[in-house]
Amino acid sequence: HDPPYLQGLSHFLEHMLFLGTEKYPADNEYDAFLSREGGTNNAYTEMEHTLYHFAIPQEGTGEKNIWKALEMFSTFFKCPLLGGEQAHRELNAVESEFEMNKMDDDTRLQQLMCFSCGMDGEAKIMGRNDNSGYGKFGDSMQQSENSFHPFAKFSWGNMQTLKVEPEANGIDVMKELKEYYHAHYFARNMRLVVMAGYELDEIQRRVVECFRDVPADPRIVIDNQSDPTLIPPTHLKPYQLPFHSTSLASIYRILPVRHCHSLTLTWQIPSICQHWRTKPHDFIAHLMGHEASGSILSTLKKRGWAMGCSAGTGEDGLGDASTHALFTFHVSLSKRGVRCWEEVVKVVFCYIGMLRYHFQEGYVDGKGKKTEGLPQWIYDELKSIANVSYRYADEGDVEEIVEEIAENMALWYGLPEERVLDGDELLFDDVVDNETVKDLLFNYLTPQNLRVDLMSSLFGRESNFDEAIKDQRKGNVG
Repeated sequence: HDPPYLQGLSHFLEHMLFLGTEKYPADNEYDAFLSREGGTNNAYTEMEHTLYHFAIPQEGTGEKNIWKALEMFSTFFKCPLLGGEQAHRELNAVESEFEMNKMDDDTRLQQLMCFSCGMDGEAKIMGRNDNSGYGKFGDSMQQSENSFHPFAKFSWGNMQTLKVEPEANGIDVMKELKEYYHAHYFARNMRLVVMAGYELDEIQRRVVECFRDVPADPRIVIDNQSDPTLIPPTHLKPYQLPFHSTSLASIYRILPVRHCHSLTLTWQIPSICQHWRTKPHDFIAHLMGHEASGSILSTLKKRGWAMGCSAGTGEDGLGDASTHALFTFHVSLSKRGVRCWEEVVKVVFCYIGMLRYHFQEGYVDGKGKKTEGLPQWIYDELKSIANVSYRYADEGDVEEIVEEIAENMALWYGLPEERVLDGDELLFDDVVDNETVKDLLFNYLTPQNLRVDLMSSLFGRESNFDEAIKDQRKGNVG
């Protein structure tokens, strides 16, 4: 949701909410209170949402303080200060977070995908009433060759995108920040999960008491939205697939920070949110990521090309969104495998071809009728495993449980209320959605829709590259 001219604004706003509210204006008053009571808190921003969470021990903490923590938390969404001298400090915190994470190879690969997806439009600075392309807050979502897909944005944000460039273009960042807050932080665009060892009536009473003053609708009307009461599940869905055709059927060779050799095959597919009942993407991932005899991995190991592999759609906001999903096949390569990466890709597509063949051959169902699709026993096995794993799962961490429930409540996931707890874990229908399995196998898992990322320290290391750049700037290298 970040404007193209203020990328990272959602992340910056996440940081700013912790700096104080009108009722609790002292610097880090919320953090200090939780620390004194043995509690913790944090937040994170994904492509389509920001999630805030806290925990406070119930034993050894007075009941009054437990509910005070919830009340202090609620002021984030009613009366944050969003300004002051601390703003620059938090901007430095965002910059530090960026500097730390840019040395992580997984994060670097993710950002390379975003940067090179070919859907960053022209990213010009928008005027206040400009409706010619993106508009303020990206409301005009016209699909075109120059679309600025949310995937293409730099969601981390840093000093360059949140200070240097905006100031050079005459943009008041703090004014934009406050308007962004007023446009997006309202009750009908939020979900709240509270887990506590009290009667449900008591929890409900406290929640109503703390959050009843959060505005139901946007405090300001978003551009081009004539009726602010009509809130769609997400403003991003119309964007759809993130990779432009020019960025596909291509290979990207990457210098890693740490010593590693890996091959990542990525296919963009339509959003999987609506397929929660049978999860056809997981069905295919199970087969491609299998390690038994005859699998992709067993073949690669026999040839000395790989040590491990995994398959499936990403669980983060960039890999699993209302706009799209990214289906990846990741291989941990040997040095020999790096040199033979094209053969590794051939093995993967040979396996996909085998799945296509057996899908068309079909199987005989329980009624003796031949049906197009892969053998039914595979889905039955996955369904049984999911049931057993869910039923006998270890007791989870409280914070992780409420985070997962809050995410499952997002409207774009389409889970009914009765499935918020288990909708992302279990399989519900008796037969997999073969129509979607076929669509994925034949129309999306293709060479034309593939992006190849080959990362290896055989190409050099990022530290070596940095040293070469420094030498070149000093004039030591021609």
